[in-house]
Amino acid sequence: MNVFKIYKDVRKVGQNYGMPMCFIDCGLGMNYKIEEVVGKLGKERLKKGDWVLIRNGMSEKGVGLLVEGLKFIGLKVEVEAVSSDRTPGWFLKVDTWTVFYNGSKVFNFGALRPRQDMVISKGDRLEGMLEQVKELSQVDKGVVLDGQIDFNLLFNNKVRVYKDVDWVVEGVRGASSTCPRLPSNSSLHLLPKEEV
Repeated sequence: MNVFKIYKDVRKVGQNYGMPMCFIDCGLGMNYKIEEVVGKLGKERLKKGDWVLIRNGMSEKGVGLLVEGLKFIGLKVEVEAVSSDRTPGWFLKVDTWTVFYNGSKVFNFGALRPRQDMVISKGDRLEGMLEQVKELSQVDKGVVLDGQIDFNLLFNNKVRVYKDVDWVVEGVRGASSTCPRLPSNSSLHLLPKEEV
C-alpha cells in the first residue's frame, strides 16, 4: 500500500476530537507491505489501546488487512472516507468511521453506528448532508465552519461544529472540495439564533 506519512498528532474533528493518535496518511509516497506499515507503527512506541487513524486509504489495496493487523495487536482504528467511497466489506472491523460528505450518495450512511461513527460536511454542503441522513437519526453529524451557518439548523439537527480546522484529505477523489484547508486566522461565525 502507498503511504505518504506516518506521524503522531491530535485529532481535530470527529468522535475522537482532541485525542492524541498516530496518523497513517496514504497516498503518493512509499509502497509498503502491511507488515512494514505495522513495523513503522512499532517504532512510534504505540501500546495496546492507542488510536491509529488511516486517511486517504479507501482506494489502497490491503487497508482491510492492515485494519485486521492493527486490531490483532490491540490498537484502536479510525478510518476516514468520503461519501463517494463504497462501504467496504471490512466496515465493522473499524472502531470509528469519519465520512466526509462531498455530495455523493455512494457510501452507506445507514451502516454508521451512533456515538461511534460520524459524517462531516463543510458549511456549504451541510443542508445536502442533512437531507441525505434525515431518516437516520442515529447518525452523528458535524460541520466545518467555512462561512455563515444558521444556528437553528445546527441546533435542531444536533450538528457538532468544528472551527479553525487545519486539515486536508489529499489524494482522494473530490478532496479539494470535500476537505478544505482552513487558515487559522479565518473569520468564521454563526448566523444569530432566533429569539424564542
